Amino acid sequence: MCISGRGCPALGVAADAPGVKAFTVDFFGGTSALRIAQIKNGQKSVGHLYIDTKPAAKRLVGAWFPDRIDQGDIRELSKDPEAWAKDAWDRIRASGASEVWCGAGFPCRELTGAGKRRGLYAGETARFRIASCCAQPS
Repeated sequence: MCISGRGCPALGVAADAPGVKAFTVDFFGGTSALRIAQIKNGQKSVGHLYIDTKPAAKRLVGAWFPDRIDQGDIRELSKDPEAWAKDAWDRIRASGASEVWCGAGFPCRELTGAGKRRGLYAGETARFRIASCCAQPS
């Protein structure tokens, strides 16, 4: 059982492990395996931009990591990627992070049995291409 606001003890993950100060940018974050990996590697989170649309995943990550900043849907962010990138980099610089971890879970529902197998350019899977415009440094 994972405890709200305290990481996920069931996985051996505390919310604030000591060590490197890491900032997480989590595209298609799902359950935020990227942040869990940071913590397992002894890195303290100093910021977390979380981008996902799935309500269950958002609730779970909100309970595990209440300090995450929910950025919502990548399609909205991609309407003005330069503004989003500037805001993200401003937050990163202000956080005092010594490392930035940027990762993207692959939105694969349209490629697997969980979806309708419509291919790379359909549904949520098509959003992966949208994310590339938001990942440019400002």
